[in-house]
Amino acid sequence: LIHLIEDQGNQNIYLHDWSLTKDCPMFAKEIKIPKYFSRDALQEMYALIRENASFNEAASHFDLYANYWPSLFVGGNNTTSNAHADWCDTSAWMGIFEGRKEWVIVPPSHTQYLCKDPRHGNNFLANLLSEENDVCDSAHLAVRYKGIVNKGEYLYVPAQSGHAVRNMDDLNIAVAFNFVEPTISGINVFSARARKMSVLASTDSSFIFYNALSKAAEIWKEKENEVRPTINWNSGMCVCIQLRLIHCYM
Repeated sequence: LIHLIEDQGNQNIYLHDWSLTKDCPMFAKEIKIPKYFSRDALQEMYALIRENASFNEAASHFDLYANYWPSLFVGGNNTTSNAHADWCDTSAWMGIFEGRKEWVIVPPSHTQYLCKDPRHGNNFLANLLSEENDVCDSAHLAVRYKGIVNKGEYLYVPAQSGHAVRNMDDLNIAVAFNFVEPTISGINVFSARARKMSVLASTDSSFIFYNALSKAAEIWKEKENEVRPTINWNSGMCVCIQLRLIHCYM
């Protein structure tokens, strides 16, 4: 893939969110998770589902997501990820191994202006990477936080945040990890989305899966006597590069 991008000049190639755990487990084991993100409530909920016999039917579906990350991104110059919020309103972090990425992030309170894509629940029609020829008439109303993440840096994206990304160099390599913040607020956001997905489920298996997620979230809250956030900001939600504070929003 790197040969195709660098030597053959195929700059349009973009390997996007490819599961290292499932497809390249040896490499996945070499990824060191930053200590700030070492606790993941998604993994803890997965353990609860596996321990509870009543969730047996949902366990196999849950395995797809609980063991999906870390994932790999490899792309050429100007390849992009269009506007979206991450699966089931999870938080995420990304580390850059090679190249640079331009990020545009919209706080949850402003994603209402991004025109939801009716085909995909967490995708948006707005073009966050350019304000020209935008099919979403209200996109200009959304607050946008912009920044460049360089090689050797990593970025934290709060749950429910809309975002779009553009690769800036001839070769760009990154690893990402979606997770659920081990806080009451983080669990509540995830649980609310899971409940909504269960209502919208088009198949019995999807309903069983998302219904189990929301129930596991409630069990998690009951088991947690004292919940401390992974990143303890004083207030609001923060976009952070290399743990240097860039922007906070309420």
